[in-house]
Amino acid sequence: MKVLLLATAVAASLLPGAEGLQPFTVVDREGQQAVLDWGQADQTTVVVFLSTRCSVSSNYSARIRDLARKFAGPKFRWAAVFPGRQEELPEILFWTESQGLEFPVYRDPGGRIA
Repeated sequence: MKVLLLATAVAASLLPGAEGLQPFTVVDREGQQAVLDWGQADQTTVVVFLSTRCSVSSNYSARIRDLARKFAGPKFRWAAVFPGRQEELPEILFWTESQGLEFPVYRDPGGRIA
């Protein structure tokens, strides 16, 4: 298992020893609690931390979209996480759809993950 974290698409790091990472609880696009794990041993999980109100997120969303399309398939798993309480789910869903992001979207209202 490999994990690639893209913090607002600016800094990226491949985490060695990702096998020890624990799953975490988030809120899915339906507003329900969900568990986001780190995928299978032969997958790379890409977690992108974004914000609808961040100009960096907006400026890099097309690049993130293109990377997600280029690295799609069974060996890659993508997820967008929106940390914090300031953004509500309808705003997040509208923004991700308008940016063409086609992978799972989650909220982390407590900001524990980022």
